[in-house]
Amino acid sequence: MAVAALERAGYTVVPFQPPAIDTAINLWCSILVADGMDGFVEAAGGETFIKQYLLMMASARAPAAVRGVARALMWALGMRRTAELAGTAHPRTVIESEKLEAQRAAYVHAFYDSWAVAGIDAMLCPGFGVAPFVLGDSAKLNPSAASYTMFINLLNTAAGTVPVTVVDVDEQIYQGPVFSLEPFHSAARAATAFSVGLPIGVQVYGKPFDDETVVRVLKDIEAGVGFTAVSPLRATI
Repeated sequence: MAVAALERAGYTVVPFQPPAIDTAINLWCSILVADGMDGFVEAAGGETFIKQYLLMMASARAPAAVRGVARALMWALGMRRTAELAGTAHPRTVIESEKLEAQRAAYVHAFYDSWAVAGIDAMLCPGFGVAPFVLGDSAKLNPSAASYTMFINLLNTAAGTVPVTVVDVDEQIYQGPVFSLEPFHSAARAATAFSVGLPIGVQVYGKPFDDETVVRVLKDIEAGVGFTAVSPLRATI
């Protein structure tokens, strides 16, 4: 729907594959916990963390031997997504943190160089990695399902989101592994099963400091789609 709306408005929409997605996600997680999450705690101002952040904090502050054993166990149990994230969640020295930032800068350059080659001015993508979910479920789905939004933080760029449709009855299906010990899969399947009627949004992000392009694209999507649905949860309030 969003693609069709943009094409009607005169945009040229082409497929794009971000470079080294796994590298980007690992960089994001590594930088987040590089100081043992001390900065994260300070910025929260005393707020209570959701379970996933508490687990990341525990991993970041656990002894290296404990992290190694936990990661090996996760890997052996087939929890490879969780094991990969756990492998990045540990404190860094100042020099190691500087290297992480250098890697982030190199990735940003590579990302936007690929845009220049493809002639891209802005990127359209899903707002989240799974179907919409009810209040509270983000604690069960992050950080894995937030891969699309991680890019925005990693690239440090302008972005926005706009609703385009709602989940139909026949779309309440999560197409992940049926049998998996990864907590993400069971949480995503449970959230999807109760998502009918919830709004589905798309996300747009552009080049650094190019907020105007992002807002213009979002406005044209909104005008072209004409989304007017009301969430069934909101309708009952």
